[in-house]
Amino acid sequence: MKATVHFCLRAPGKRDLEHNFRGHATRSKAERSFTGSRVVFVGGDARGVGAISAEPGNETGTMIVIGGPYAGRKGRSLRQVILSAQDLPQATEQEYHAALATLMTAAQLWIDTFAPGVRWIAFAHQDRNHPHVHLVFENWDYAANRRLDFHPILLETVQTMGWAKGIGLTSGKGSLGKATAGKKLEDAGAKLADLDYQERVQLLAWQSFRGEKKAASALLTWCEKTRPVYSVEGIVAALEAGPLPTGWEIRKTKSGKPLRHPTVIISGRHLRIEKFFELWIELLKAPNQELETTKMERNK
Repeated sequence: MKATVHFCLRAPGKRDLEHNFRGHATRSKAERSFTGSRVVFVGGDARGVGAISAEPGNETGTMIVIGGPYAGRKGRSLRQVILSAQDLPQATEQEYHAALATLMTAAQLWIDTFAPGVRWIAFAHQDRNHPHVHLVFENWDYAANRRLDFHPILLETVQTMGWAKGIGLTSGKGSLGKATAGKKLEDAGAKLADLDYQERVQLLAWQSFRGEKKAASALLTWCEKTRPVYSVEGIVAALEAGPLPTGWEIRKTKSGKPLRHPTVIISGRHLRIEKFFELWIELLKAPNQELETTKMERNK
């Protein structure tokens, strides 16, 4: 089943939580007829349920009322993501609720993978054609004793849905979705100048994905031959030990110092080692990925 992960830019407040927990839709008309409450599941850490009863007027830090290491700090104390399946307008009740059950499992798995140990609460809604779960959680990394860091590399890893492949979820939209749409445009012979803004974004996303994939594939082949320690530090150490293939270069600052995020340049394409290790190794070794083999590669 195709699914996406949407990160909400605004921190969830008391009204958001009340709306998610409300048994009927009031902000917009339901797309799908249903029986009973539109909220078919509430899960999470039992202490996190206290987020629903935030004090009146506390619109920014709903979980502060039940304590936390972030109390008194500026910034978001909560984050919200929405785990959403593809539209299922023709699905039977059994199929629809099977999809919801998978997303409920994904909510727990998402927390265990990207925000372990935090307090959280999840709401599954059945009033839309796309089954979805609202997941609200503490914005705190207990291991690092700081706020959670959802950096671009991690966000791309989230959107590939590799973390949820064990429960049957694959990437629907997000970065890979744009690349998939862009590939279709290129296969159809589309020209950048003739496309609207959204289609240009898709085509450029595919071209960037294709180029980075080629660089990552070359690095993976090199790793299989040289057998470095499979970690960011191990791969960097092996690259620095050399010799590097022709056209490869370890990127450094203007003063010749190592970058904060180690990067190798392969045939003009910049590739972060972190991204290679966290995203590309798994993606390149998954033959069932939609983008694994391009039309150009098949014709070689």
